[in-house]
Amino acid sequence: MPGLRDDKVELFESGAILLYLSDKYGESNTPEKRADAAKWIVWANAELDGVLFTRDIEVARAPKVLMQLDAILNGKEFLVGNQFSVADVAVASYLLFIPLFHPNFDASRFPNVLQYMDRCASRPAFQKTMGTNALQ
Repeated sequence: MPGLRDDKVELFESGAILLYLSDKYGESNTPEKRADAAKWIVWANAELDGVLFTRDIEVARAPKVLMQLDAILNGKEFLVGNQFSVADVAVASYLLFIPLFHPNFDASRFPNVLQYMDRCASRPAFQKTMGTNALQ
């Protein structure tokens, strides 16, 4: 379980941690930006967690969920404001587990999702944490 201690603040759950960091460091400086990030964090926890961490991803809801995300990502670099944000940390952190947990899953039907995963995985912080060959 992810956890964060920052001075007197103690948090668990990735979504709460991401929103806290976003608020603290100014990314969510308006209610609209915070809501936009929050919807993706909640969506990732509600939709992707149960879909991607099942024994058989093909018979789960993964294709439907990934098809929806693929359509949303059409013409977009990232989820919120076309710049990397905590929303992308939330969503990509689930998606980037697909090759690890489901190496035989054919994601070629979702080209926008694959390109998005590549963009997120090419970020220096991701490569420092996960390595440069994490998607292979």
